[in-house]
Amino acid sequence: AVIALMSNVKKVRGETFNISSYENLSVVEVIKKIESILNVDVKYKILRTAVNEIQTQSVNFNKIKKTLGWIPKNNLKNTTVGIYDWYRKLLAEVI
Repeated sequence: AVIALMSNVKKVRGETFNISSYENLSVVEVIKKIESILNVDVKYKILRTAVNEIQTQSVNFNKIKKTLGWIPKNNLKNTTVGIYDWYRKLLAEVI
C-alpha cells in the first residue's frame, strides 16, 4: 500500500486512506492466531478498565482500492511468519 501511495503521491496528496487486510479480528483473536502460527503461549491479562472503549472496529480499504486499485496481498498468518523469521535472522546475526 505504501508503495502504491508513494508512486501516486500527486494523485493522493492530502488524502487519507485506511489500509487493512480482509480480516477483522479482536485482540484476543489476534493473540490466539499468533499462538497457533508460532506454536507459543502468549501470557495476557484482560483488565476491563477501559472507559468508553469502542467495542468493535473494522477498517474498510475501499477508498484505496477504488483510487489506486490496491488490495491486500497479506494476512495475519503470512505477515506474522515473515516478521518472526526476519527477527530470528537479525538476532542470529547480532548474538
